[in-house]
Amino acid sequence: MIAVIGAANIDLHTQFEKDILLRNSNPAITRTSVGGVSRNVADNLSRLGEEIMFFTGIGDDLFGREIMHSCRELGIDASHAYLSKEFSTGTYIDILDANSDMYVAAADTRIIESIPLSYFDEISEYLKSAAAVVVDPNLSAEQLVRIYEVSGGNRIFIDPTSRARAKKMKNIFNIFHFIKPNNYELEELADMPIETEEDVAKGVDFLLGKGVDSVAVSLGEKGCYYADQAGTSLFRPQPYICEMKNATGGGDAFLSGYVKSFCDAMPLEYRLDYALACGTLTVMSADSINENISDEYVKAFIDENMKEVK
Repeated sequence: MIAVIGAANIDLHTQFEKDILLRNSNPAITRTSVGGVSRNVADNLSRLGEEIMFFTGIGDDLFGREIMHSCRELGIDASHAYLSKEFSTGTYIDILDANSDMYVAAADTRIIESIPLSYFDEISEYLKSAAAVVVDPNLSAEQLVRIYEVSGGNRIFIDPTSRARAKKMKNIFNIFHFIKPNNYELEELADMPIETEEDVAKGVDFLLGKGVDSVAVSLGEKGCYYADQAGTSLFRPQPYICEMKNATGGGDAFLSGYVKSFCDAMPLEYRLDYALACGTLTVMSADSINENISDEYVKAFIDENMKEVK
């Protein structure tokens, strides 16, 4: 069983059909979906064949019930979710212009930081017995530390997801077994400019020096750079080119693939290929979750596209 702890939202996506006229009603196309960093990770891991216990915060509202319904359909155990009487279920609203570029977005994830520390004490036995614990930085630094403490030092995996959220991780690096930043997040974590491959390696060495066991830096179409406390370090290329339809969710899928392959004890290079493939298959999808993703699909994709690097 893998324990996943963090945000679950209802995402509202709006795309304008023409140039935006401020302070006016504009024709647009709107759709909703279930999202949130940790919910997306739980979703991917479930589709990849893992048993998942998902711990999140929801309100006593329509959006909260929709998230719980979605989890049940996917076979994700969210029965121990924290029910808030103060905050509504988290929402993420993005607005795209007529060219599909982000115009503005708004996120309300206050409910996650409102989860009391005593909640993590109550779920500690599940965290101790999990093969891995995946968290997201919508949780506060205090919450993240309590999760580490009550899990008995279990292996904790995290994606910083943004420069702003990465800041709260700076003084607690030692609680994380694995961190997956991109270049910009690595800049924030290591407090240094990241412009070259040598900079990436230096930034990762900084994190390892702070007690992180292993780090994989997502480099987009270039692949990723990995290093760990055992002294292993390598760039893993991504030799296939894909048509990107939606960048949202690619990082969540990479982390999901890495955690899955880690728990299945796959060899390191194949583990990174598996994570890269999960990310690629997701950005090839129009949604933040590729509903066709599965362990068999990912492995077949690797066999077809990565023979030259295996």
